[in-house]
Amino acid sequence: MKLAVLSLAIVTCAISSAQTFTNVSFSTTIPGASAAFVSSGNSFTANLTGFQISASQLTGDIAWIYDFNSNPVSAFNSVTIEIGGSTINGVVDFFGNEKVFDTSGTPFQVADGLVNGSGAGGGTFDDWVYTGTYTFSQPVTKGQVHKDILFADGFFGTGISEVRYIKQTFGAVPEPATMAALGLGVAALLRRRRR
Repeated sequence: MKLAVLSLAIVTCAISSAQTFTNVSFSTTIPGASAAFVSSGNSFTANLTGFQISASQLTGDIAWIYDFNSNPVSAFNSVTIEIGGSTINGVVDFFGNEKVFDTSGTPFQVADGLVNGSGAGGGTFDDWVYTGTYTFSQPVTKGQVHKDILFADGFFGTGISEVRYIKQTFGAVPEPATMAALGLGVAALLRRRRR
């Protein structure tokens, strides 16, 4: 199959406390499908248009690589993937992987997870959402995410499925000041309880 490679883009959130996400590559096997990339705080989203599975296109693949920098957050310790779409009169199945690398020095893999789910719909377009969280083997300040996901019609062309977005939200390592404040709060509750 021929991959339609979309143009590269650098996306930085305008909020001063936001992280930086840089798109390295995005490709899909669905002719005419495209993505618009949006970052907000700890999240980076590919909003998809034209990614549709049906009798005329029984399968479609998405491959996406991007870099991230946690600054000013001290580091990230996990990432949650969310895939959203809708289906009518059928089922869409998807299978792939989510790999995260620490690139602050010599690249080192910190997460390797399975993306495996499905979405179904009846006589009208029904929305579905898949989520999966992947914990890193060590905190990461600068890294790269790789994902490759295959979507397939589960009922062999009887329905239509659209994948509308893929969103990644990173979990921040708590700051020492936050942990100290939390500890003081717990201590105060324990003292109050003893009285």
